[in-house]
Parts: sequence; C-alpha cells; structure tokens
Amino acid sequence: MEYVGYTHPATNAFYGFRLVHLLGIIAHKICVSIEYFFTKYHNYDKSSYLGHEVVLADHTVNPFTFFNYIFVSKDAYLQGKVEEELLLHEVAHKKQLHSLDVVFMELLQIFFWY
Repeated sequence: MEYVGYTHPATNAFYGFRLVHLLGIIAHKICVSIEYFFTKYHNYDKSSYLGHEVVLADHTVNPFTFFNYIFVSKDAYLQGKVEEELLLHEVAHKKQLHSLDVVFMELLQIFFWY
C-alpha cells in the first residue's frame, strides 16, 4: 500500500500566514526606506560633480551613494573638505549600481531574520 502524505489544513494556513507576514514586513521596510529617502532628498540642497547629482545633507554624514544620488555633508562639501578621490569612489558606486547590492542584502537580512 502506497502512503499518501497528508497535510493538516491548519498547517497550510500557518505557512500561508507566515508568507503574508514576511511579505508585509518586506513591503513595510521598503516603503519606510523610500519615504525616508525622498523626504531627505527633497529637503536638501543639491550640487553637481562631473555631471552627477550631489545631495548636500544638512548634518554630518559619511558620503554614500543611493542609486543616482551621491550624498555628502553640506558643510564639508562647501568647505572643500570632501576629497576628490572620495567623490570619484562614490561615482564608481553609482555607475556599478552598488545600491542594488545593498537592497539585495537588506532583503536577505529580512528573510534570514524571519
């Protein structure tokens, strides 16, 4: 006699709930991050470096790139304290789409946390 596996309906509902919960966490984290980014982006002054948009943060921030935008501290940038090598490094991150790596790692972090 061949054994046919049986899964209790409550088990299926539990896994379905976990999947919906995980997707909800991912969607929430993405929405909060996007809202934070656009709020900051629209409130900061902008400049240009070699044709790349530089967003000037009002507070001290380590330079970073998020997709097409390079973020630096406004005071340091205007005083010439941000070295050209650092800006070129951020331009390289922009061209290599390093932000996709960061987003992918965030998604992995959520997945493994769950």
